[in-house]
Amino acid sequence: MLPGYTPSSPPPRYMSTAGHGEKSLAHTPGERPAPTSTFTRHEGRTSIILDSQEDNIERPSYGRHAVVSGVIYFENPSIVAEVVVKLEGKVEVSLLSTGDSTSYKTLNTHCRLTWQTSGNGTTCPNLVPFRLHLPPTFEYEQESHRMPPSYEILSPGSSGQFVRCRYQLVVAITKRRSAVSLMRDKIMTIPFNYYPRMRPEMPIVSDGHDFFASIKMNPGEWHQATSQSQPSSGHLSPITVDFFIPATRIFAITDIIPFHIQLSGDISSMRAFFPELPPEVYPPTLQPLKASWKRKKPRWKFLRLLLVRQVSAQIHGQTSEDNAQTSEGTILPLPPDIFAVSENQELQLHWKGEITGGPNLAVGSFSVPNLSVRDVLVLALTPASKSLFLEAKCIVPIRLVTDTWSGADTSQSQTAA
Repeated sequence: MLPGYTPSSPPPRYMSTAGHGEKSLAHTPGERPAPTSTFTRHEGRTSIILDSQEDNIERPSYGRHAVVSGVIYFENPSIVAEVVVKLEGKVEVSLLSTGDSTSYKTLNTHCRLTWQTSGNGTTCPNLVPFRLHLPPTFEYEQESHRMPPSYEILSPGSSGQFVRCRYQLVVAITKRRSAVSLMRDKIMTIPFNYYPRMRPEMPIVSDGHDFFASIKMNPGEWHQATSQSQPSSGHLSPITVDFFIPATRIFAITDIIPFHIQLSGDISSMRAFFPELPPEVYPPTLQPLKASWKRKKPRWKFLRLLLVRQVSAQIHGQTSEDNAQTSEGTILPLPPDIFAVSENQELQLHWKGEITGGPNLAVGSFSVPNLSVRDVLVLALTPASKSLFLEAKCIVPIRLVTDTWSGADTSQSQTAA
């Protein structure tokens, strides 16, 4: 006789998000729905309608491997003899101070004959469809380069740089010739934005909110940069600045980037660096420091973290660079250790903070011939005017991309390595 069979309980219902007491171990970003609206440009009795656009836009936009498609509408197609559609792209760099400039094409598709009269009296249809592919790369001096994003900036600095990466759709309309009427041909242009999307190859950190736990369990998740504030007096020791950011160093423009700052030095050096703080903040005897640290704070901004965009241009063998601050980080002090240190021991002070790309950045870092757009984090340690120490800086290059690691559309964005 067989034992009785009891069916197992059904598996739990699948949920796309982690429930109470659960944790996501891995996440594969999904695809974003394609835009479904159109963009229309009217000129006289001719209209160009572009597909796959967002609502209420001033300029059409396309991403990597995109297809520029749409239709051309003629109210009077009988006068049209030929229609040609092409895509154009160009990089332009100028130095206003010297008058030097350079430019080259990044996109120049072969003119595509969309419709042409056969010579037997056939008239052009009212609607002429077209479809052109955007290539991801271009050739310059026999080398392949990624097409740059749409970008334009006039730097007000001493270099006076003007940089522009532009794209446009060109529709050339040839009209029929007759003995009675000589109508002019027509060219319509539509500037468009090219924004190739890219995402980091890894998340920022597994736990960026608790730096001490994270660096202890996963030290490889953090990148460390070190500098020193040198004393102007020989009887003092340098103060060491350690700056920690996520090891990936590739972030989305909208990412909130966590960071950690540590100052290390002996008691006498710390007192000399912070002359405005009373001696009891760093007492030589063993007693708690938390209360005094919260009560007394420097009146000058001695720690600043800036995100700086560097635009470098090369024209006729000369290099010009312009730096512009795009955002500033928020820095919060962490209380010192509950146990103080003696006079001959090293004291460590800690800060945590966050920084993001800022509201004025539309594109990430990129590089093409004669032009480089890079981003760096600059941590500045600035002593007070009465201090016996010199300024110290930590400069860490990073790369900004369009998509976050967790919110990327893998069908449209490319991994940045």
